[in-house]
Amino acid sequence: MAVEIVDFTVEMLPEAARLLAHRHARDRGAYPALPERFQDPAQALGLVEAVWKKQGAAGAAAVRRGELIGYLIGDVVTEAPWERSGWVRLAGCALAPGESLEILPDVYAKVGARWVDHGCFAHFAMISTADPAWVEAWFRLSFGVEQVHALLSLTEDPSRQAPTPKGVEIRRAGPGDAEALGRLSTIIGSELVREPVWAARLPESLAQTRAGWAELPADPEAVVWLGFEAGQAVASQGYYPAASSVDPLLAPQDCLHLTVAAALDEARGRGIGQALAREAFAWARKSGQRYCHTDFRSANRSASRFLSRQGFHPVAYRLVRRIDSRIAWARGAEQDG
Repeated sequence: MAVEIVDFTVEMLPEAARLLAHRHARDRGAYPALPERFQDPAQALGLVEAVWKKQGAAGAAAVRRGELIGYLIGDVVTEAPWERSGWVRLAGCALAPGESLEILPDVYAKVGARWVDHGCFAHFAMISTADPAWVEAWFRLSFGVEQVHALLSLTEDPSRQAPTPKGVEIRRAGPGDAEALGRLSTIIGSELVREPVWAARLPESLAQTRAGWAELPADPEAVVWLGFEAGQAVASQGYYPAASSVDPLLAPQDCLHLTVAAALDEARGRGIGQALAREAFAWARKSGQRYCHTDFRSANRSASRFLSRQGFHPVAYRLVRRIDSRIAWARGAEQDG
């Protein structure tokens, strides 16, 4: 019997949760560290409900003989820096086991058409990397990788790593380090505007970024490490509990989130970043943490190479597709007059 593509409705949420639970179980087959509880449809239901309740949410459902076999739910974001854009969250799309990946273009087409009609020409999707065929199906829809989400097991013996470079001091940041952190706050943005990332950095965001970094030592959830050379801060890394800052599907129990990592140009390639990570991970192990999550722009060469050397491996991608906005009026039909 043919598959019917219809609007997603609230009554479909329990069945969507069942599909998400199946998908997450498959994802855990590749990445066992992912949280086990979302293999339970009752637990997965809360995630699908949260996606459905987002601003501007709409969805498409694939139905056969009255049974939900696939769904895609997306929401609309309008604030900076994303402007008008459509988003598929990690819990926002799943297919029943054994169903054809050809369902994905059909449910995306229904939701994506709504976005384009409302002037959303940037489409984002968070997807697991556990199934290469699933990733390829999104690539065939003209999506590409923009952001990588990665996990690291903290069980590896750090004794094999290189020692801290001579003359470098590594310590946790305290209240007196706000100014030093403020000076380091521009490094990540400066890296992202360079080739081959070319991510726009709005001038009006600089003061807010600097203030945010300076406030990190006072944040009770944040743990910040600094590297000093000749009395000057030259590198930093900041960590938060993953439970409060990472998508629940990607946050193992006892997991940290590496939210910022920055080093001055003259401090790179000398083992200072690795020394910071070693101290941070040693502290994390003693605190009962077993994993670390981070995310970074895929085109950011320094971040990608550094994090790979530390042992992080991708578990999810944020994909993006940017559509020619002229599609709003250039549909090929001859214009009147």
